Amino acid sequence: MRKRVFTVTAILAVLMTFLISYLAIMRINNTALQNIKQTLLTNAKIVASQGSENEMRAAADVVYQSSGMPVTLIQKDGAVLYRCPANAGAEENHLQREEVQQALKTGQGVATRYSTTLGKNMCYIAVTTGDGAYIVRLGQQMDTVNAANRQMALETILLSGICLAGLLVLDWRMTSLVTAPINEITAVACAYADGHYGQKLEGQYKDELGVLAAAFNSMSTALVQANETLSADNAKLQAIMEAMTNGVVAVDSNLKVIMTNPAARQVLGIGWSAEGQSLFVATGKQELESFFKRTLEGTNKVSEEVTLRFGVTRQQKTLRIRGSRLKQNGVITGAVAVLEDITELKRLENIRTEFAANVSHELKTPLTSIRGFVETLETGVDDPEMAKRFLHIIASETDRLTRLITDILYISELESYRPGVLEIVDVLQKASDTKLLLDKKAEKKKIHLILQPDPKHEAFCMGDGDKVQQMLVNLVANAINYTPEGGTVSICLSSDEKHVCLTVSDTGIGIAEKDIPRLFERFYRVDKGRSRATGGTGLGLAIVKHVVMSMHGEIRVESEVGKGSSFIVTLPKAERV
Repeated sequence: MRKRVFTVTAILAVLMTFLISYLAIMRINNTALQNIKQTLLTNAKIVASQGSENEMRAAADVVYQSSGMPVTLIQKDGAVLYRCPANAGAEENHLQREEVQQALKTGQGVATRYSTTLGKNMCYIAVTTGDGAYIVRLGQQMDTVNAANRQMALETILLSGICLAGLLVLDWRMTSLVTAPINEITAVACAYADGHYGQKLEGQYKDELGVLAAAFNSMSTALVQANETLSADNAKLQAIMEAMTNGVVAVDSNLKVIMTNPAARQVLGIGWSAEGQSLFVATGKQELESFFKRTLEGTNKVSEEVTLRFGVTRQQKTLRIRGSRLKQNGVITGAVAVLEDITELKRLENIRTEFAANVSHELKTPLTSIRGFVETLETGVDDPEMAKRFLHIIASETDRLTRLITDILYISELESYRPGVLEIVDVLQKASDTKLLLDKKAEKKKIHLILQPDPKHEAFCMGDGDKVQQMLVNLVANAINYTPEGGTVSICLSSDEKHVCLTVSDTGIGIAEKDIPRLFERFYRVDKGRSRATGGTGLGLAIVKHVVMSMHGEIRVESEVGKGSSFIVTLPKAERV
């Protein structure tokens, strides 16, 4: 232990000494270089600030004589205008020099490089004059600077070595004093780490180690008691949170998430990583953050209904949230909220309200008509033909009521339908039966009713044969009702390895694009007057959708106003036994 501790600390001391020495040398070098650059820049700006070429030449001479820094005046095209000290040979064009290029671009250039003209390593600073016509360049030889830096580095290394030797001697002595009690404390700490909180230190130590030993022993007793209490409380809380169907979210006073239960993570679409993040970052919901702010700022419990949208599809969820503040020693430390997802409840309430209103309206219309004609007949009608006509209307409205009630009962049956043993349904046979059933209705309107089976594949699905028949009848009857005389209604079947596709198309009046999303709603009619005139109840397509969904299929609509519509039903395919 002693050797290991000494070795580690010695290595750290050596590394730290070398690191500090290295950083000190680098800092000295950098400072020297920065001072040189600053001096060069200051002198260059002094020369560049002169008003005329002659003044700049004179200033260049003064700078060189006072500092020994060579000065070069360069024209914008790179030609050397003046150099101090003068160059005996022909001057090269300096346009491509690194510092000159930088100065032309930004007004100031810096480069440390080998000078082919002087044959030495130089540090150059170049600045442009105010009008940009000239570049003033000053240089400084780096050899002298590097020599001074090397001397400073040697002195720093020598001093660091002396300090390191003293540190190693002190390290050896301190290691001897500390390792003995540390060994025992380490053993007890390892026991604590393994969950054995009852172990205590037996050695009698003085000074700080004695205080530490006493603290360890007291901590051991406290840890045992606290761990037992905490384990019991955590187990209860965890069980409660896991079992709750409502979500629970807790935040601190800075609106950072400190706890969520599985129900909350599912409702909000977040994971474990949300804990520790700000509420808005974790959920992305401004409404939720605003609710917690109101909870923290208020004095009473807060209860609200909040509507949130999720994902690319902007799926809407309605949550009933009840919030309360968290306090510790009278100080507000955060807030907790219980989230109840009432989306489905709201949807069912809306459906029930809308359904009741629609049913009332649909029943009221024929009943009002029947009542009116009955009252007329009760007062007496002299014309037998007129009385017969009234009775015919009453009978027609009665039939309409019967159809409406039948469809309402049927759709209610579908909603509560629990499929039993599914059967293999021959979709082609059901389509043939539908055509046979509605041929006469099509002939009355001079409509061509066509069945187009798939010649390459058989069409079988798993489901309820009667409901498939009802779905086909509703779709085809609907197509006939909305197709003018001389039009065409077709039933096309196709299939692949997994699905059976059934398409009912017509050449009728078509459906506007804005009406397609609501087409399968109960009592929704694109053309209310025409629908009632054809005897429709407004529930036919709603029934179709329920049948398709009960068989795990899909239905979509393609339509163009004035050209016709196509209802495409896709059902899971069944293999014929």
